[in-house]
Amino acid sequence: MTKPASGKTTSNGATTSRRKPASFRVEDVEIVMAPEPEPLPGTPETEAEVAGLPKLERGLRWGSIFIGALGSLIGLLASLWLYDYVLALIARDDWIGWVAVVLLALVLLALLMIILRELAGLMRLGRSTRFVTRRTARPAKTTSRSPST
Repeated sequence: MTKPASGKTTSNGATTSRRKPASFRVEDVEIVMAPEPEPLPGTPETEAEVAGLPKLERGLRWGSIFIGALGSLIGLLASLWLYDYVLALIARDDWIGWVAVVLLALVLLALLMIILRELAGLMRLGRSTRFVTRRTARPAKTTSRSPST
């Protein structure tokens, strides 16, 4: 079986012709939005709730309280340990203690900068999320133009 130059041969032996490339003007395109279907009579307009799933609500959970309290306790213990450590170094030799104080200040400054950078990133992410939400909430513009002749 030979293939014709102008098209493809399908499995049943028929030939299909290739479509030539076409160009069009953007102004000539008409966008038609399908209308929203009417709700059925007697159907509630709210979303149905799944019976087996708990209702999700915002608020404090015991897990978040636990993690927050545990983090605060570890931070308090670490600061007390570092405070006692630096006081012991100062009592031993003044210069060792002051070097420890400078290094501790440097560690705290670096930690503060990391936290500030992450907060700035989260704020930027929140702004972009609000921007995308506003863009998708706006209705699409539909224009129908008659082709100019």
